[in-house]
Amino acid sequence: MTKVFLEMDGDIEILALDSGRKALPLILKGGYDVIVSDYQMPEMSGIDLLKALKNKGNDVPFILFTGKGREEVAMEAINNGADFYIQKGGNPSVQFQELKNAIFKLAQKRATEIMLREREEKLRLLTDNMTDIVFEIDTKGNVKYVCPSVKAILGHDAASLIGKNALVWVHTEDREMVRQQFMRIASGECENRAKIVCRFMIASNKYLWLETIGKAIRGKDGLPTGFVLSSRDVTDRIEAEAARLDSERKYQNIIDNANDEFLIVDQGGKILEANKVASRLLGFSHKELIGMDIKAVETGSKSDRSLQVQTQSMKENVSIVETCHLAKDGRTIPVEVSCTPINLAGQPANLLIVRNISERKEVERQLRNSERLLNQTQRAAQIGGYYLDLVNGTASWTEEAYRLCGLDPFKVGQEDDNYMKLGLPWGRETFSEAWWTIPDRNTEFDFVYMLVVPNSGLRHLRNRGRLELDDEGNVKGIFGTIMDVTYLRATESRLQENQRLLDELEKASRIASFRINWVRKVHHFSDEIYRILGLKPEEDMPYRDMFELVHPDDLVRYQESMKLIKLGKEEVDIEFRVIRRDGSIVSLKSRVRPDKGPHGEVEGIYGSITDVTDRIMAEQAVRLAEIKIALMGDITRSDISRKIKTLNGYLQMALNRSHDPVIRELMAKARTTTRSIDQKIMFNEDYLNLGQTRPKWIKLDESCHSAMSKLDLGTVKVNIDLQNYEVLADPMLEKVFYKLVENSLLHGGTLSTVTISSRLTASGLVVTIQDNGRGISSGDRKKLFNWEFRGRRGHSLHLVAEVLRLSGISIQETGHDGSGSRFEISIPSGLFRERAVLGPGEQVRAPAAI
Repeated sequence: MTKVFLEMDGDIEILALDSGRKALPLILKGGYDVIVSDYQMPEMSGIDLLKALKNKGNDVPFILFTGKGREEVAMEAINNGADFYIQKGGNPSVQFQELKNAIFKLAQKRATEIMLREREEKLRLLTDNMTDIVFEIDTKGNVKYVCPSVKAILGHDAASLIGKNALVWVHTEDREMVRQQFMRIASGECENRAKIVCRFMIASNKYLWLETIGKAIRGKDGLPTGFVLSSRDVTDRIEAEAARLDSERKYQNIIDNANDEFLIVDQGGKILEANKVASRLLGFSHKELIGMDIKAVETGSKSDRSLQVQTQSMKENVSIVETCHLAKDGRTIPVEVSCTPINLAGQPANLLIVRNISERKEVERQLRNSERLLNQTQRAAQIGGYYLDLVNGTASWTEEAYRLCGLDPFKVGQEDDNYMKLGLPWGRETFSEAWWTIPDRNTEFDFVYMLVVPNSGLRHLRNRGRLELDDEGNVKGIFGTIMDVTYLRATESRLQENQRLLDELEKASRIASFRINWVRKVHHFSDEIYRILGLKPEEDMPYRDMFELVHPDDLVRYQESMKLIKLGKEEVDIEFRVIRRDGSIVSLKSRVRPDKGPHGEVEGIYGSITDVTDRIMAEQAVRLAEIKIALMGDITRSDISRKIKTLNGYLQMALNRSHDPVIRELMAKARTTTRSIDQKIMFNEDYLNLGQTRPKWIKLDESCHSAMSKLDLGTVKVNIDLQNYEVLADPMLEKVFYKLVENSLLHGGTLSTVTISSRLTASGLVVTIQDNGRGISSGDRKKLFNWEFRGRRGHSLHLVAEVLRLSGISIQETGHDGSGSRFEISIPSGLFRERAVLGPGEQVRAPAAI
């Protein structure tokens, strides 16, 4: 059903499997955007699948979609890395739509994260392979990062510069100038960036001239936290410029502007003169450039624009255009060309000042990428940003801010009215009035409001930001962010309702919950714990630890249980008493589990506490009553047994003295009756002893042989083949064998053989007692173990069934009419084990069936 609904629109492709174990290898192969798993599945639960994926390092988003509504299931899912927990139930359409929305949201988020990682790697590759040197230093001048090209240019290993002050390598004569330039950048005097040319010591202790573009990195408070520097080796250029200053005064203007490419061309486009920058930039020698047609350095379709520049320069006196130059090696160089008409030796010509704008274009590209990355990041996080200019009545939104308010960022203009109506629940005047009601106008604002969004309904939006003040303290603008917290609000509401229901359930069931984290120093106690401890829920918990409450007689046992938890035991059950504030004593039963940290270390405990005072008191009353009944029974049985023995003595004396056959017959019947009464008293004693002793491991063969030794078997042969098994049962197990074989002797007719054997089955161990007598009819078989069945015989077999039942063992008669009786005793796994046959120096093996 889930697969049908999600594939209904054709925008999701589903692979449905009925087992987490089948899904695991397929997921690890890759190719899936989101995993939706049930909690309870064959072979592997949803939580086990989640754990297996996380252990393998798989980061595919995971949604637990299950009908298990317990809070611990949700907590376990989230703690193990699930991205969403969605509970089945309610309206199927709404439920599946919620699941579909979660799938789309996680898929988009993961795609964005993958794209961001790829972009970061590309940026790293760019900086690592560029020919310039990129530095990052802190405000003290210490190097935090330098790209690998520093080795080729300066001879220093990048690692050797990290953590050291960059001024150490700057020439001593240039240090003060460099320091002053960074102060200007930090203060904003040079619009946050500046160009610095200084001498820098290389590995051979010589100096190179570096041209450095510096830019300040500023924190949210506007203060600089460091600087990014792009340095280029301009030693050749500096030295060439100095040489030209000394030798070629006529080219003073060109040399003074040597950062740019200077070309003088005639009206036909032939290059008459060029500076060294042009040679270096284009890759042609000065000799090659002289006489070259300007079209040779233009890029194909752009060549017409150079002619346009020349034409316009003559008509308009000056023209500036952007085009591209083609270097000798085929590189395309973006340039800005300024064309000015000049007179050269009486002939009209054009002075072309060509500026390499590669860096600017790169910065513009990076800026576009940053803006796109910002929009994509905000889209993934569902956080929009805005700036509201209250003075000029304008507003600037990010694309996500538009979307959160239900607007298309490419169709709606950024006017103040649109923003005020849709982005905030007030107009400009209303906001200004509200601002004056805030006591501290420097306080940042943070509030949640509701907004009806077209096609989306009611949304809860969280608006956080700060107010921008002018010099007089008046509000002139607002910086802020908008975040969609609709789902968060709904989740909080559900959690509150679940907590309320949990409190009601705990109150009704008298089972309390708690969580104590020693590392994080946080704790949670449900209201029921306060009631159990005789406190009010609104009180602060007056006890720092449970040790303060535990009864002194139970303290050692309680401390030992806590040690087991700290040593890694997953669950401990303990009963103990506490002394409440009013002095009363309450008996409690607690199930405690370890509260583990992210690395599996025990940080605290959590669990449940139940008030078992009433149960303990009832059990004590029952034990006292059992003791009294047992005592009265012993006294009564002993007294009756003595009286019967005395009566039997008198009857025997009377029988010996009387020769009247009628009287002797009556005397014999009286003796038979007294023996029957004595046997019933003995049976009563056996029955009362049932369950009075804890089960213990009993050797089957030894117990059976002991029972047979107490029977008068006559000519009947008993074959015993019980192998080396032990059974965890009531110590009265021997009476079971006794009573069953006695039953065969008394009621089996002319039997000659009884066989007692054992065999292993899929469900456990079966012990069989079979004879070759006349058997038991099908009518008697159904009521064989009833108390009322045929007097003493029913009592004996009822006792057999009760002894076995108390040990968790069952018995049935499986024989056939006329072919002997057959009793099968079924012992389940866990209640039997194979007894090892030990050799010299060997030890008992661990139970195989437990």
